[in-house]
Amino acid sequence: MSQSLPFVIFLFFLFHPSLINAEQSRINDNELRPVIYTFFVVGALNVIGCSFVFYKTFIKWKLCKKDGKELIMSYRLPFYTAIAKYETNSF
Repeated sequence: MSQSLPFVIFLFFLFHPSLINAEQSRINDNELRPVIYTFFVVGALNVIGCSFVFYKTFIKWKLCKKDGKELIMSYRLPFYTAIAKYETNSF
């Protein structure tokens, strides 16, 4: 912690808003389109992947419940990870 404090202070002074000239750092909207499109594509793939994990876990859970067994950890762990990933990306 004590070694990272000077680095944080350095970054604060390096990127302080009063040191950045706003006229020189104007960005054209066309330059941001690939970044925005990439964000939406990755977000859509994340939703599709999480939905697939939810669906497969639900199907396996229904089959285990019908047989009187408990859902094994190899199915529960990806489910918990998908819940955490879905929650962090939805906000």
